[in-house]
This record gives sequence, structure tokens and C-alpha cells, in this order.
Amino acid sequence: MPPATGVLITGRWPFGETACQIHAYFSLFAVYISPVTMGLTALNRYIRICKSDQQYNLYFSKKKSPWPSGQHVGLAIRGPGFESRSGH
Repeated sequence: MPPATGVLITGRWPFGETACQIHAYFSLFAVYISPVTMGLTALNRYIRICKSDQQYNLYFSKKKSPWPSGQHVGLAIRGPGFESRSGH
């Protein structure tokens, strides 16, 4: 049962401020990470199918691929933190 169900039942947030911030953070994390992952996957497939192997290997290899993936996850982790600091 998701935590937001408690709000529907009681009409208020019964889990405290910390749980509220954690819930908001992970909700926004999911919003940020999903489209970025789909976009990077689309870019990877586009370059693989439409460009030469030489161009594909310029951007994507076993050494280079973890770097953009780690960057986009890192940005998504930081993104919700800035949003939830407003105290609302």
C-alpha cells in the first residue's frame, strides 16, 4: 500500500515531516529519471542504427557508456533535492 493512501484515508499526512520529504523526493526522482533514461536509450539506438559503427564506437563503448548513465542518474538524484527544500 503506497504511503499516499494514508492521506486518502485520514485526510492528512500521518507519517511525519521526514517521511513526507522522503516520499516527495522519490516521487520527483521517478519523474526525472524515466524520461532521461528513455531519451538516452533512443539516442543510443538512433546512433547504432543510423550511423556507422565507427561513429557509434566514438560515443558508446564498454568504457564510455557508464559515464553518461552515471551522470544522468546523478543529476536525477540531485534534482528532487532542490525542489523539496522549499518546505512544501
